[in-house]
Amino acid sequence: MKQPELGKKISALRHAKGLTQSELADMCQVSLRTIQRIETAEVTPRSFTLRLIFKSLDAEEFLSTSVLETAAPKWQIQLEHFFKLFLELFNLKSEPMKKITILTLLTVVMVFALSSLNLESQAQSDTKVRKAIEAHNQNFVRWFNNGEIDSLLQMYTKDACLLTVGCGEPIIRSYYTKMMDTYAFTQLTTTDVTVDKKVAVEKGTWLIELPNGQKVSGAYMTEWRLTNKKWLIANDLATPDQMNIE
Repeated sequence: MKQPELGKKISALRHAKGLTQSELADMCQVSLRTIQRIETAEVTPRSFTLRLIFKSLDAEEFLSTSVLETAAPKWQIQLEHFFKLFLELFNLKSEPMKKITILTLLTVVMVFALSSLNLESQAQSDTKVRKAIEAHNQNFVRWFNNGEIDSLLQMYTKDACLLTVGCGEPIIRSYYTKMMDTYAFTQLTTTDVTVDKKVAVEKGTWLIELPNGQKVSGAYMTEWRLTNKKWLIANDLATPDQMNIE
């Protein structure tokens, strides 16, 4: 089943259940805009999203292999899986060894992604680039905490990826819009920057504060690209450190 038939089917099933688009979005834990775009065939939903929708509509029998094949590419399904594993790290009841395994997998994915990129010429000194990145990070914290999503997105390339979430501006916008209501940054510290021509890899630590006052810390690795004389984020991976939860 392909779009627009898929969108029409979901709309019909939703109406049969007596649900509004907003109610379905809440049940699936996605944005209202996502449901609207799927039903109007503006986008082809990811397989993970499709499973949530059909399960919420008690219509999993419609979730055929053909539907999943048209939903999302394999790499996107893998990213969704890693994102689900990442979320498990915030569950304090999870087993310690499981958390270590997940962190290791995510680190391997990040290293593989960075090592596969083609580097261009035009080197800059590590010190100069580090200062530029640290200035960007200060802006990131301020814009995130102030809810300035448009300013925040200017720090990313158009095809940028949050490696545990997905790629592209719409996905990054949706993710940060939700996160801005979930926590606030108290610290973003660069610990190391390695520059190779037009690509820089930054390592650092972060500290956030949840609404209940709990603080969570962790590490991050970011790939920056020199684009039109500006350093922009191309790939980003952040992982929590359960041992540093206050």
